[in-house]
Amino acid sequence: MPTINKATKKRTYKKNDRNAQIASIYNSTIWKNMRLSYIIQHPICEYCARPATEVHHIQYISSGRNLEEMQRIAYDQNNLIALCTECHHNVHNNKIKL
Repeated sequence: MPTINKATKKRTYKKNDRNAQIASIYNSTIWKNMRLSYIIQHPICEYCARPATEVHHIQYISSGRNLEEMQRIAYDQNNLIALCTECHHNVHNNKIKL
């Protein structure tokens, strides 16, 4: 019996302004310097005490309604926590609540 192959749909990713704004924050010199400074000051995961490799925003940048508010959230030192890779992954998968 012959096999009939169904046509597959090509997935396209449409960038929107919000994603571009968040990317601009993460690619900024301000964020890169801030992240480096924070990880130097907090070299240990603030959840499990292993070496920290990630700087996590407690309140997500995407919760801001516009670029100005997203920048305020992103650059707030009190909104950051140093995490190891595993804890950072678990936070994003809702296995850990901060």
